[in-house]
Amino acid sequence: RETSEGDIRTLFDNLRHRSHGSFLDARTTRAGKHRKLLLDRDKALPASEKQRAKVEVFMAEFAASQPEPRDIKLLDVARRVSGLGSLGLERYVMLVRHRRAPEGYALLDLKEARTSSLTACLATPEPRWHSEAERIVQVQGFMQAVPAAALHAVAFGRKSCVLRELQPANDRINLNDSMKDPLRLTGLLQTMAEVLAWSQLRSSGRKGSACADELIEFGEKRKWRSRLLEVAQDCARGVGDDWQAYARAYDAGEVSAARAQKGA
Repeated sequence: RETSEGDIRTLFDNLRHRSHGSFLDARTTRAGKHRKLLLDRDKALPASEKQRAKVEVFMAEFAASQPEPRDIKLLDVARRVSGLGSLGLERYVMLVRHRRAPEGYALLDLKEARTSSLTACLATPEPRWHSEAERIVQVQGFMQAVPAAALHAVAFGRKSCVLRELQPANDRINLNDSMKDPLRLTGLLQTMAEVLAWSQLRSSGRKGSACADELIEFGEKRKWRSRLLEVAQDCARGVGDDWQAYARAYDAGEVSAARAQKGA
């Protein structure tokens, strides 16, 4: 907080005034002393009886594995939709009563874990992970000074999933605002790059990864920079082309027709 600047400093300042109670009020409804998840038809959708029963079994088993099983009790569950990387994956938001949580409640995020899209590009062998969720959780622990609260790699039926405390959307930077000012955006991207570099250094040497000296030596070379910029620009053009194709299909009614056919 003390060394942050620009948009990140503004984010830290705003977080000082946010309470856990206000976050709960934004995500739940209250009926007397009881709370339920707020279904907004956007980020939180109704869960079927089968899905609810599945989550109930999971949470009962998870609570039983904790040092104080009685501290955790599932109150409500909903399907969660958020981010392009989660589309099509099984994901839930859960309201639980937790004796150690502020206000006595906590919101948990349960997300199916899949293989990284970069795995096919690797030229070196990956460490042996018990599951994809374990890979994600352990690497976060290596790279982040303070990982997300309640971070666990869990088995959800036959699926590998990551369980963590739900992160408020307003904990993130809105790039749309920063893009209006090139200097502001440049400063933000510079800070994000430095944070990523420190995360790489923090995790260096773990599970057979490159040591800090190797990373520093690589960073001092220049040939890879132009290549990376070319790849980034090519990807940007591809995303633009995909968006244009989608927009044309949507305007022609093809997207609605596809949804109707899938629903039938």
